[in-house]
Amino acid sequence: MRKWIVGVGLIAGVVLSAPWVAAAQAIRVGQIRPQVVVPEVEARSLTVTASPTPVDITLVAGRTSSAETVAITTTWEGNCTGGCTITLYGYFSTAAAALADAGVDIPSSEILGEVTGGIPTAYTAFTNTYSGVGIAGASLELATKTVTGDETKGTSFIYDLSLEIDLANQTTLPAGTYTGTLTIEAESL
Repeated sequence: MRKWIVGVGLIAGVVLSAPWVAAAQAIRVGQIRPQVVVPEVEARSLTVTASPTPVDITLVAGRTSSAETVAITTTWEGNCTGGCTITLYGYFSTAAAALADAGVDIPSSEILGEVTGGIPTAYTAFTNTYSGVGIAGASLELATKTVTGDETKGTSFIYDLSLEIDLANQTTLPAGTYTGTLTIEAESL
């Protein structure tokens, strides 16, 4: 399994911005039994980018506000004999305070995502938990794609992520600049 992680900084209030930054790549090696010859594996890479950045949004207490669509592009390089699955997840560092300003929090349950051609085809809150991925109660699976042998040399997939912030339960939200980080993680199995 390989993981690629991209961070998205969010600022909300008068403006919500999302500068995408490459973060890290982690590789987990499966169990190897003694005296078994492991064949050489062709190098694989997965690049994740997003556009546009920044994304601006004006919040209105007691209402739902929408952001412009962010295109998440994954580019796959390498051999994937028998097929590989690429899964994109989005998550915040904490469920209770996905965005915050001076002690006032907007929880991940009030931030919704929808992905054209992806998993949440209707606006869905970042409230899920996935084993080994993201933060419990602050995550959302965005898309899954199986890469076959014919799609192994520079294949790109684009998923459009639309975001909403539903402040229906925060009718007295004070003016401010609410900041947080949405992390996009790509996992290849």
